[in-house]
Amino acid sequence: MIELCRYFFRANVMKKHLDKMVMDHDGIDGAIAEDWDAFWAYHNFWLAGLWVACEGFDRLKLSDAEICNLAKATRSYLHPLRQATFHFKADVSQMARYFDGHPHNINAAAQLHDAMKNYLGTFLQTLPEGFDPQHL
Repeated sequence: MIELCRYFFRANVMKKHLDKMVMDHDGIDGAIAEDWDAFWAYHNFWLAGLWVACEGFDRLKLSDAEICNLAKATRSYLHPLRQATFHFKADVSQMARYFDGHPHNINAAAQLHDAMKNYLGTFLQTLPEGFDPQHL
């Protein structure tokens, strides 16, 4: 479970950078206009990392209805996006599935992220006093 936390923390770092960038530039359009490459790097690496955390959740046979439902609902675009982020694709048409319903998809991914954050936060509270999660 500690390893799952590590994977999720890395995705969370990317989401924090993305959220700050969007906030600093008055929205997604402003962030993209200011630094297209950085926006898409944070965006894609966050979502790819989130999917890897979901895979870990599944492989560990953990159970949470909200996470399972959201992971199932987002699989059709997060998995191809993860593949296209970490493996060269000359044809990124699979990745386009994510962008077809972007406003809904980004909201569903953010809900999945929050559900995973809450689940893992509850787990971290069960660790012994003095345990420093920053040193996972």
